[in-house]
Amino acid sequence: MKKKTLLIMLSIAVCVALIGGATMAWFTNESEATDAVFIAGTVNIKANGATILGKKNYNNITPGDCFIVEYDIENTGTTDVELRTILDLSWNNDLELDNVFIIPHPTTNWVLYQPEDETGPEHPVYVYYMGGPVSPEDIVKLRLVVYFDGEMITRELSLQ
Repeated sequence: MKKKTLLIMLSIAVCVALIGGATMAWFTNESEATDAVFIAGTVNIKANGATILGKKNYNNITPGDCFIVEYDIENTGTTDVELRTILDLSWNNDLELDNVFIIPHPTTNWVLYQPEDETGPEHPVYVYYMGGPVSPEDIVKLRLVVYFDGEMITRELSLQ
């Protein structure tokens, strides 16, 4: 019986020593944590003004005229970007926008989108570049075909 009691006491002493040692290690442990550094790139886009392609006179637009307008859009930031923009359909006179049609040129990777519940020239038109992310210092051309409907327009126009 003395052997059993001695073994039980020894087992309890070992358990107490293990629990005490683990608790002391838990509270006295030190760790050097290094700073977590995150470096974010910058997003910066530069859009050069509209250029009318071809030798067309856009100061005196007549019904039925069709123009290709080109913008150079450059990623001047430090990270790749997905390009999108909103077209602001406005003119320098009282031209009815229902008579003007704008589509992306077929040789570009741009698409236009206007939600079904927000159609019409008074609502924004969203333009998305579908050619993938644009790398820093890359230039993408946005070409739009602008058509002035001949049957819907009855007077001379001036493009802004």
